[in-house]
Amino acid sequence: MRTTLCSFFCLILFTNCYGQTSDFFYSRGVDKYNNHDLSGALADFTLAIEKDPKNVGALYNRGTLRYELKDYKNAIADYDSAIAIEPGNVDLWHNRASTKDAMNDYAGAINDYSMAIQLDPGSVSAYLNRGLVKGKTGDFPGDIEDDTRAIEINAANAVAWKQRADAKVGLTDFRGGILDYTKAIKLDPNMAGAYLFRGYSEDKLQIYDTALADYTAAIRLDPKSALAYYNRSLLKRKLKDYKGAIADVTTAIRFEPQYALAICNRGAMKTEMKDTLGAIADFTLAISVDTTLAMAYFNRGNILTSQRRFAEAIPDFTRVIALTPNDDNAYYLRGFLYAQMEGMKEKGCADLKKAMEMGNTDAVDALLKFCQ
Repeated sequence: MRTTLCSFFCLILFTNCYGQTSDFFYSRGVDKYNNHDLSGALADFTLAIEKDPKNVGALYNRGTLRYELKDYKNAIADYDSAIAIEPGNVDLWHNRASTKDAMNDYAGAINDYSMAIQLDPGSVSAYLNRGLVKGKTGDFPGDIEDDTRAIEINAANAVAWKQRADAKVGLTDFRGGILDYTKAIKLDPNMAGAYLFRGYSEDKLQIYDTALADYTAAIRLDPKSALAYYNRSLLKRKLKDYKGAIADVTTAIRFEPQYALAICNRGAMKTEMKDTLGAIADFTLAISVDTTLAMAYFNRGNILTSQRRFAEAIPDFTRVIALTPNDDNAYYLRGFLYAQMEGMKEKGCADLKKAMEMGNTDAVDALLKFCQ
């Protein structure tokens, strides 16, 4: 049985009787599943299928169980077999689509959701799920089209309004997103995500007072939302409330210790508050969590440069260049440092020339100063 967003599956008991022995294993498998004996349930569904290869209920439930165990390839095989027997069973198409989505086979998922819609044109969940997959591929207009169809079928579905709002935000239609988030909130006042992303949209439009109120409402409804605390911290930073910003981002990190971007931004806030020691510690921590976060290397390199710790700063800018080869500022700063170090002038001038060719105007002045 599908949920609205098909985020999980439920084992269902098919009423058809396929023969006593197969039916016995099938029913025992359902009992074991309900008692959280997943390996036992899997074994019994397999026995049921061995006794009767056309037992669609056992194929469906084994596929469902394999999905839950993230054995997507074999789950697909079970749904394939079941669909070959009952091609008109909309649940099979829907669940195979969700499995393909989990495997990042977006084209296959869209095709299967389309078949589910063909079999059941009134399926809100099929339209919403197909829209979600379209959004993952960057097809936000297609996502909006499917969400709109879901709304036409059931205008009281708050999830449909929020999902369409998300797609509009994906197209940077923040005002349109706000209207749809507001409708979703009216239908479901406890939808934390709608407040969170309405706040984000308002933030983008520089409607800061209402954005702050929406972030706070999202936190009230979902007190452990790291993203809500993080977004509110960024807004407080814009409003120069550094103490409040650091408190919020620290809470976000407490809930999600591997949140490298949040750690890096806390370092940036500490930099603005002249806490360079704390900032370096945060940039270093962010790098330990995500070694590909160029921003953390760049910011740490900047502080080390300001402290004239050139030999320590250069490896950071070198790492930035490796991660983001088109960063003219990294070339400029590394060149600026090299040019002032004994025996490194040639390297410095090469970096400065590269930065100038990339359009960095500061590099022009540095070339005139160090490379004449």
